[in-house]
Amino acid sequence: MLSNPIKLESHKISEVNDYGAGLIPYILAIGLMASASFFSSTYQLKETTLEPSSGASWFLSKHSVVIMVGLVQSILAVTILIQGMGLDVKHAWGLYLFTILTSLTFLSLVQMLCTILGKIGQMLGFIILLLQIGGSSGIFPIALAPPFYQHIHAFLPMTYAIKGFRDLISIGNGLHDVWNQALMLAVFGLVFNASTFLFFVFQLKHKKTSQSLKQTLN
Repeated sequence: MLSNPIKLESHKISEVNDYGAGLIPYILAIGLMASASFFSSTYQLKETTLEPSSGASWFLSKHSVVIMVGLVQSILAVTILIQGMGLDVKHAWGLYLFTILTSLTFLSLVQMLCTILGKIGQMLGFIILLLQIGGSSGIFPIALAPPFYQHIHAFLPMTYAIKGFRDLISIGNGLHDVWNQALMLAVFGLVFNASTFLFFVFQLKHKKTSQSLKQTLN
């Protein structure tokens, strides 16, 4: 009673074969965000060769490319992990769909920043990537992180992406939690896309107003 007053019982939630497999959700999320930042530096997310007829067509012309990039990189990433590296996944098709949603959310974030802020937005996207690396609890529980990261933890898209990846890859105890993470990512994506769309609408309206005023003055 004095030497062993408490008897502990452990119940494993999931089984991860090695440390590398446990890090994959974290690395995959970082890779998708880094890829979005790289894409913004190689593709013009705002400028067009032809004059857009409306804010909606301007947004769709750019966001359609974003969607294609998100689909391609997500399918390639998951296929390489499963087929190329032999990753054991609890819900393979769920992982494909969730990775696509995560990729589109990150790309939408970068598109919003670069569209509204230009080069400053690219730099801000890189800073957000660094904040998410420290504040998304990818390696250690968020309780072990400094207070600053604990405060921003719930406001980082990567937080929900990593949780969803863990559920789909290793835990596999139903998809209820995954739906919650997917909903949060969808909300983030909706806010980012709505902001970009409204910027295009007001930017085009302002441009047409300026052109009309110049014609009137001439």
